[in-house]
Amino acid sequence: IVVDDLDRLTFKAIKDVLFVIKKSFLLPNISYVLCYDTDNIKALEDKDSNTEKVTEFLEKFVNVKTSLYLESSTLVRYITENIGKALDGNSEADPILVSKALGGLTEILNSDEYHNYLPFVGDVRKLKRLLNTLLLLEVQKTDFDNSDFDQKDLIHLLLIYINYPNVFRKIYDTETNGKRGFFSVVIPYDDNYPPGTRGPRDRFSDSLYANSTLYTEYAEKLTPNPKFLVDKVFNVLQRLPKAKVDGKAIETVKIDDVPEEVKRTLACFNGGPWAGGQNLTDYLQLIVNLSKPQKQNQHRFYLRAKNEIVGGKTMEEVLSDEVFSTSLGESSQEQLWRVLVNSLYDVGGSYGRKLILYLVNNIQRYSLFTNEKIGLGFRDDLDFFLIKLLDTAGWADENDQHRNNVEKNVAEIAEWIFGESRHSGEGILDILSQEQRGVLGLYDLIAFRLFCNADRGGDIFNLTRALSKHGSPSAPTEGSTRNIVIEEMREMSQRVFGIFKSRYITTDMNFFSIVDDLTLEDISGDYFDYLKAQIASGKLSQEDADKSLAQLKSRIKSFTIYQLGNTDISHGIGCGYYDESGNEDDGGIAEAMNDYLFDKCFGPSPEGYEYLLDYLLMNLSTSFSSVTGREYTPHVPEFTKVIDRIRLAEYWRSNSAAIKALDLSSKAKVVETGNYTASYSKDLPAVYSVLDELVVKIDEERLASAAAVIPQIVSLTATP
Repeated sequence: IVVDDLDRLTFKAIKDVLFVIKKSFLLPNISYVLCYDTDNIKALEDKDSNTEKVTEFLEKFVNVKTSLYLESSTLVRYITENIGKALDGNSEADPILVSKALGGLTEILNSDEYHNYLPFVGDVRKLKRLLNTLLLLEVQKTDFDNSDFDQKDLIHLLLIYINYPNVFRKIYDTETNGKRGFFSVVIPYDDNYPPGTRGPRDRFSDSLYANSTLYTEYAEKLTPNPKFLVDKVFNVLQRLPKAKVDGKAIETVKIDDVPEEVKRTLACFNGGPWAGGQNLTDYLQLIVNLSKPQKQNQHRFYLRAKNEIVGGKTMEEVLSDEVFSTSLGESSQEQLWRVLVNSLYDVGGSYGRKLILYLVNNIQRYSLFTNEKIGLGFRDDLDFFLIKLLDTAGWADENDQHRNNVEKNVAEIAEWIFGESRHSGEGILDILSQEQRGVLGLYDLIAFRLFCNADRGGDIFNLTRALSKHGSPSAPTEGSTRNIVIEEMREMSQRVFGIFKSRYITTDMNFFSIVDDLTLEDISGDYFDYLKAQIASGKLSQEDADKSLAQLKSRIKSFTIYQLGNTDISHGIGCGYYDESGNEDDGGIAEAMNDYLFDKCFGPSPEGYEYLLDYLLMNLSTSFSSVTGREYTPHVPEFTKVIDRIRLAEYWRSNSAAIKALDLSSKAKVVETGNYTASYSKDLPAVYSVLDELVVKIDEERLASAAAVIPQIVSLTATP
């Protein structure tokens, strides 16, 4: 006869049961097994000081005492091998998915800290309670393979939810609806960042993640068991990789030392600068509201896609997933490319080659049209992504890796760019500027050239060195950045201008007119149907779409003309600094651009006059007014960053009467830019006035120059 749960009785009831058993000892062939938990018996003694020793009383009746210990391996087997039995009666639960949800628990039961978890998962009854909670929340329907949930964090939060609902409520109240920084990590300048916490060096990214002062105060007041669970999720020094000094971990967590994947996964992050996504909110919404994450918002989904490409899948195969459909916008593809570009160092050369070729051959399929309401405009970023691909994976060492970046190895980057040697027929400049890509291909080409500049702030040392040495073996790669940039960009600048010249100058085509003819379909690539759907649904008005298109046209015009014609070398370097060929650098390209602008684009005709005025209105200068605040006004130095000052004055001297006679100020025309809207009626009179003053000033300068020269001439020609 088995008597179970003896420890759940009162001491009086235990005595009654034992006396009944003692009286039945006279019956033959009967044995009794008494089952009880010694911890509960001890608690019974502690509860009432007047109670005699229960343990000693039991020993008067027990002949043989055997202790049973539940091994953690038995519990692991219960939640793995026997999961089907545990789910008996739940026809909707998938044992495989439930096992994935319990993966963090398996790790806990096998860990050295198992003894600390006994109050929560130390027996089958407690495990069953956790399992029932998982089933109630339908956690098994979560796609863990493509979600950013860390299984241990999920289990810890569920244990808090089950055992300490008041603590869970505190977490929920302080970390949802946009709130963060109570339980989740904080960084310098966040509220409640602990005073006196500093990073190893002065750079902000070398600063430290920390627990807020609110968290520290709250956790210290908790009893040991709930504090243990809370610290396992949120304590920075327990949950994040510690900083290292001379290879040894120290008691700080530096921002730079925490990988992006960790920031996008752990529950201690809940948004903010350098703090990943709103991870904690996602965990809480899953537990409280059964809100399952969409895989297109999960960093792990994109890591899996990256691994598939590394494993041999083509980009086309990966992008065939419905998540990447052009009907859904560019967000998913943008996240995928960011993961791909940030995971190049430890993969072979074939992986980088695959990405480079796909990107350069498909960049035109992405949208240059941009509007923050609907999330388009990723094409603007892809030129820089292409440069990062080339710098990191556009070359390979003798082991087909990207580690030994000696000059002979990184020289392959220049071969990629110019289409030479190993990359003949697949040159970056040639493909970007293919004639069928039109003026937008030229825009990609010029943006690519700009981002290649060594002083643009990107970490692209391999690429800049390859370009420098390709142009001249003696070109500097160290020392003055200005000298490096001048040598590095000469050859590419000459090549880029040569493409523009053959496409537009030699063929006598007006670049401004061609840009004006661009349509929404032209600039949205494969996303035109998505754009139309956003307009049809009202998420983007047709008026806003037209305004964004007008702003983009202005940007293409001003950006292209500036990059080709300016001679500045202070931040990047304009093509105009160089000659069309050779190494003299006398500004021959700038002169050629001025010839093209004044002779063709701004040629004396009503259309040419408007192109000039439009260009000037795109290049107003910012100023400050004590009455109206910041304004944009005409300013000659801004006009003449590309246009030659003397030629502009002479053009205005010759054509101002004809232009003013057109009475364009009465025309209802505006010029849209990303920063302001200029109108013919409001802004042209001020432009005319500035140009009139320029002509007068040029005349005064010439007179002053002549006055300075005449005495010298008289002196030279005078006779004694």
